[in-house]
Amino acid sequence: MSILGSLVKKTVDLPKEYLEVHRLALDAMTESQELLEKLGKMRDERDALKDEVKALREKAERQKELVRAEGVYFRLTPDKRGLEEAPYCQVCWENDGKLYPVGDYYDSGYYQCPECRRLKRGIAYETATVRRMWQGAVSRLQATGAGQ
Repeated sequence: MSILGSLVKKTVDLPKEYLEVHRLALDAMTESQELLEKLGKMRDERDALKDEVKALREKAERQKELVRAEGVYFRLTPDKRGLEEAPYCQVCWENDGKLYPVGDYYDSGYYQCPECRRLKRGIAYETATVRRMWQGAVSRLQATGAGQ
C-alpha cells in the first residue's frame, strides 16, 4: 500500500476513533454524575443518622434524671437529692421524647398532659393520686440509693 493510501485510510478512521473516544468520555461523565448523586444521598443519610444518634444520646442523658411511677415521670431536682413534685407525661416522653409537665390546667382537680390531654389509659389523675405517685417515686429513688 502506498503512503498516500495509508494516510487516506487513517484520515477516514480518525472520525470513528474520535467518536469512540467521545462516547467513552460521555459514559465516564454520566457515571461520575451518578456517583456524585449517590455520594450526596449518602452524605444526607449520614447527617440524618448523626442527628438521630445525637437526639438518642440527649434522651438517654435526660432519662437518667427521671424516675417512673405509675404512668408518669418525676424529674430529679437540680441538686440530684430529691424529686420535683410536678409529674411529667409518660406517653409523650416515651413516644415523642418530649417532656411535658402534667398539671391541673383546667382547675378541675385532675392532672393531665397539656399536649396529649391524657395520661395512663386516657385517665386524668386526681391531685391526691399524683401526690401518692410522687411519694412512691421518692421511695423508689431512695431504694436505689440515687437520692442521697
